[in-house]
Amino acid sequence: YFDNGFVGQHHHVPTLVAGCFYVNAKPKMGNLKIHNPNETILTAMARNPQAKVAGFFDHELEVQDGKLVIFPSWIYHSTMPNKTDETRIIIAFMADADND
Repeated sequence: YFDNGFVGQHHHVPTLVAGCFYVNAKPKMGNLKIHNPNETILTAMARNPQAKVAGFFDHELEVQDGKLVIFPSWIYHSTMPNKTDETRIIIAFMADADND
């Protein structure tokens, strides 16, 4: 869903790759967050409750006009909220291998 440019954590399985091209995206307009693919395993591990392991490997990509980001479709990702009054414009896409 969309709320102030925020899109919750999701993936694009069963496609092969996913990505986005930033047409109008400036600082504070909501970065792309790539979530740790091992998150499920890490949160199930017995560990020190004060250690911040889960989410440690999440990676935030700063938005920028003209930036192209492509990643495997099974990677969970989300967008951070747009904290400006300007509209962030992104061309999002998914691609699959030709089976012919």
